[in-house]
Amino acid sequence: MFMINPFAINPLAVIAGIIAHMVVGMLWYSPLLFGPLWLRHLKRNVKEMNMHAGHLVGAALIGFTLTLSLAHFSDVLGVQTCRGAIEYALLLWLGFVATTRFSDVIWQGRPVPVFLIDAGYWAVNLSIISCIVTKI
Repeated sequence: MFMINPFAINPLAVIAGIIAHMVVGMLWYSPLLFGPLWLRHLKRNVKEMNMHAGHLVGAALIGFTLTLSLAHFSDVLGVQTCRGAIEYALLLWLGFVATTRFSDVIWQGRPVPVFLIDAGYWAVNLSIISCIVTKI
């Protein structure tokens, strides 16, 4: 049985994964990239999106969990290159993220552009974190 050994994971990779997760999210949903389009399709505005410390703590915890999980998968699968890391990240994304996020389109009536923006974010996010944990 495979168990996650947190002591076998490089702490620098974990910190870098958390930072990457948060930076990619801030950029992806910023006015520089997809923020305005995402908000428009959600029929919301910037004033309704009040970020507070709890959001940052939650994002850091998500980044921590993703980084540990992806590091474990990378280790179990024997991935040693960034290309291999991106391949397995995109396979995980397709099998678990894209499919579950698309159910929001089907059952909740979530707009397709919102799905594409969110799913694209997770594809990029998982790929970057996977590459980080493989190379650091």
